[in-house]
Amino acid sequence: MTYKEKQTWALLLSGLFVLFLYLKRVFDIYAIDGISTFNDTNFWAKTMLVYIGIGIGLTILVMILFNVFFAIGAKVKNKIDADISGLEEEDIDDVFDNVEDEMDRLINLKAGQISYVVVSIGFVAGLITLTFDLPFVIMLNIVYLSFMLGASIEGIIKLNYYKKGVSHG
Repeated sequence: MTYKEKQTWALLLSGLFVLFLYLKRVFDIYAIDGISTFNDTNFWAKTMLVYIGIGIGLTILVMILFNVFFAIGAKVKNKIDADISGLEEEDIDDVFDNVEDEMDRLINLKAGQISYVVVSIGFVAGLITLTFDLPFVIMLNIVYLSFMLGASIEGIIKLNYYKKGVSHG
């Protein structure tokens, strides 16, 4: 598995973890207070902002830890390979493929387009709920969840394209 695949896995899992935490919170609140909670837009706005902050903080922490552990693992692997083969250790920078080539740009473009479609559908679905006079908080949750789902689907699509390849057509 390449560096970018592992990095995508780390980001995907951290995003899914935040989504799980948010959904758990929503269902816990609904179980305690029922539908009456959906009228408190101030509470929901604060809750979503907190989970956005958690997501950003967790993403930063995961990427720092991922890169540290990846570098340590690559250094250890290079040391073991050098000891076995009797050759000189390779440069650790060769393990990190920081250069974004045409394939990476195409994968990011295609995955991003699919993510935008998911977010757009969620936004339109949220607007539709308002036309049926449902509480504003339902629309807010649909839009928030569509962003979270769009990011998760983008990660899954990237992993799929890294595995099977991508064509220009």
